[in-house]
Amino acid sequence: MLGLGLEREESETKKMDFFEERLGAFKQGERPNSTDEIAARRVWAMSNDGEFLSDREREFYEIVFAAREKKKDKEEKEIPLPVKDWSCNVNLDVAAEIIDEVFQGLPVWKPKKDHIRGREFELKDWHKMSETSKKEYGKRLAAIDKEIQEERYTDTDILCKLLATAHQKSRSSFYLERATIQRWAEANGRDELFKLVNSLPEYASIKKRFGERPIFTSKKTKERQRTEISPQIVAALMRELPPTKNQRFAPFILFVSGARLFELPSVKIFTNSDGSVALKIETAKLGCARKNAPKTRRVEFEAGSIEAKQLAAIAAKCGQKPFAAMNCATFRSNFRAAKKRLEKEYPKMKQLDIHSFRHAFATQQREKIANKYKEKYGAEWRSNEKLSNTARDELSKVLGHSDRKVTGRYGRPVKKNCNI
Repeated sequence: MLGLGLEREESETKKMDFFEERLGAFKQGERPNSTDEIAARRVWAMSNDGEFLSDREREFYEIVFAAREKKKDKEEKEIPLPVKDWSCNVNLDVAAEIIDEVFQGLPVWKPKKDHIRGREFELKDWHKMSETSKKEYGKRLAAIDKEIQEERYTDTDILCKLLATAHQKSRSSFYLERATIQRWAEANGRDELFKLVNSLPEYASIKKRFGERPIFTSKKTKERQRTEISPQIVAALMRELPPTKNQRFAPFILFVSGARLFELPSVKIFTNSDGSVALKIETAKLGCARKNAPKTRRVEFEAGSIEAKQLAAIAAKCGQKPFAAMNCATFRSNFRAAKKRLEKEYPKMKQLDIHSFRHAFATQQREKIANKYKEKYGAEWRSNEKLSNTARDELSKVLGHSDRKVTGRYGRPVKKNCNI
């Protein structure tokens, strides 16, 4: 207890020294910066709306926000009180340095893309997005608008929120949050905020400033991707799903074809005279359309195989297009409910996602292609760059990818001890 008291006393002394130093700098004509603003917000948030501020803290707070008021446009005379304390989510010293650079207009991030792994993170044209993406963005925009209005965030708060997201979460989460705020700024005529957000460093650079390694994929996403799906799991899900519009057959089709959920209504089963079966899948992905990639792909099954027999039975019972009338949103809801009911019997079912079927399919296909190349070219075939790229292209074709780099994230080895 004595040690804790000494630590608190030392912390209070450092804090008061900071205020004394900054107040002295203000008297000499120095203007408050973003670090001062964050410190003032933190002090206010921890003082019950100013009730327990010391004289020095109050003086510091008033000077900082009086200077901030002068920077505001004449139309925005009222200053929102600081209501968010980011100290528990992000290192405020590092955040303040980055925010200062952004406000000073330094060339923090000129190109609008993340150079890591060649992925681009540009803000797509709203009119070129699919209806599903627009709907999802609509939900996020409504949520962020409510948060900003209720909490009365300033530009500094929003930048700090984004830095906290980068500090705690994966790259995809950061860029999704960033794009949502940019779209909100665009829709509300906040051009200055749009430019500030666009000037933030790339994700890897932010993580480096915080002294951390970048997280390219979240832990939950990795678990979903690497979850091993057995025929027993597929059968259990098929028993739990309702028979309406042939939904119960969807897990099997997803498992053997690697189809995306929104592609299910387009799946067509062809039964050949020799007993072999082919699945034809159409895709409406805009990336394929822009890159002139094939809009359809086929998955072949040899005569006599278990998959061919089951697919032939489904076609005989439900027709060539068994999911033509299926609503994807309804299926997703039913899938979640079925998964929840099975969690007691299969504890690892929580990790399972609809997209996990696609990763499981990719793993199977990768193994088949690898075995084929091993038999033909020997065990060291991967050392040949040309053969390795050809194998990757072959897997890309089966998955319907227009970019070989995207395929690299699929078909990774599953965890050995991950039996659902």
